[in-house]
Amino acid sequence: MRAREYGASVGSTGEIWQENAGSFRTARRSGGGYMTILGTGEGERAVRAEVYTLPRSNRNKNGLIELTLEVADPGSACGSDVIVSSLRTEDAQISLERDFQVRLAECNNPTSVVLRDALRDIRVSRR
Repeated sequence: MRAREYGASVGSTGEIWQENAGSFRTARRSGGGYMTILGTGEGERAVRAEVYTLPRSNRNKNGLIELTLEVADPGSACGSDVIVSSLRTEDAQISLERDFQVRLAECNNPTSVVLRDALRDIRVSRR
């Protein structure tokens, strides 16, 4: 998953993902969000979760956080079907749940798959 905060470009500090996860401390001090990664995604019955969290804060500015979901580097699962689930919570309640079945790239042609419209962007408006 990638969260591009407030118009951030790919590879900038405003793009939150596994290589630039941010932290709770920074998000609380400066605004914005952070990523938590659970599981390794390795093994025969691999499970991995990536959680983007945007704490409520007066430091968050008005704008859009664009969310994209990409299935990359299939590893030993190449050529197989996987189920990708997305959950969205608001006020501690699940507000949107989606499941997708994705066929991973064949082993001799490793490519990533971007799931368009898998995640709904976050609109931030301060009151």
